[in-house]
Amino acid sequence: MVSRWLDGGAGRWTRRRRRRSGGRVRGVSWAAVGVWADNISSQAIGWNLPLHPDHPATAVASAYQAVNEPAVLTIGLLTSSSRPLCAPPTPNTNTVWVVEGISVLAAIAGQRVCAPVLCRSGIPSVAVTHLVKAAVAAGWQVKVSSDFEPGGLRGAIALMRYAGTAATPWRLTAADYAAGQSEGEPFTPRQVPATPWDPELTTAMRKRRRRVSEEGRLQLLLVDLQDS
Repeated sequence: MVSRWLDGGAGRWTRRRRRRSGGRVRGVSWAAVGVWADNISSQAIGWNLPLHPDHPATAVASAYQAVNEPAVLTIGLLTSSSRPLCAPPTPNTNTVWVVEGISVLAAIAGQRVCAPVLCRSGIPSVAVTHLVKAAVAAGWQVKVSSDFEPGGLRGAIALMRYAGTAATPWRLTAADYAAGQSEGEPFTPRQVPATPWDPELTTAMRKRRRRVSEEGRLQLLLVDLQDS
């Protein structure tokens, strides 16, 4: 199936871009279909992640946590052991919260929240999806935030598909969008994906056609995290 995909339009696009960008684009294309070209490029960045104490990634994440920094975990590290990657939920919390922007994650880590938070950075990487699937398999629920703009929503939708029934949108309603301050260049109505959890959000974004950032909802996100 991968070979047929590469022989089609994506393959032609990759060959054109490879001539200009070299191997970097090759890695991006493979990552888009769930394959990584090396053990380092694909990374997951998170704060207080629910890693299993027997997995090697836990020691690395703990070192970051000790200096109050979000952990940067490579796909090589996440897949380095056959031991469970994620621990089961605790009596106090059962949700992994996913943000889009690294600046939002940094602000959350700066508040030293107790909840586990993962950054997906747009379209989720192989490392991010691997970690989310492991969390779901261990019994965690996943709540996904995003910028209100076409690319961000597509990334959120992709991650929620990976998480299946364990995933729910996080402050991604038409009301949340209407309450935010618009910014940036307008997008076209056709660029806005369908949002089945709230069809009115699709309608509102296609009418307004302006981006509303996740950063603008930071204080609301922090309230949710502190109450979780």
